[in-house]
Amino acid sequence: MPNPKHGFHSDRPSYSSVHWALTRNRGPAYLQKCERCGAPAEDWSCTLPTIWGRDASRARSASWSTNLLDYIPLCTCCHGTQNREVEMQVIVDEVMEYMLS
Repeated sequence: MPNPKHGFHSDRPSYSSVHWALTRNRGPAYLQKCERCGAPAEDWSCTLPTIWGRDASRARSASWSTNLLDYIPLCTCCHGTQNREVEMQVIVDEVMEYMLS
């Protein structure tokens, strides 16, 4: 079992640092089965992101977590669905917070 915090040297390690640690500790995602549909996985997907923003290694914004246990292996199709669900939940949470304030 990987160390969830993994001893990152920063409170905000980069997207690529976290994914490198994932591969080193849990193996490449493609050696796993997709946790949603059972097809061969292709990516590690973050289920509980705690960091949002742009990472130097990526051309677009991303979300990630420093806890390696917050990731599951997914195929490309299910990874896209997972990302949309996480993004929608963030929007719902923001709207609810605004309405309650």
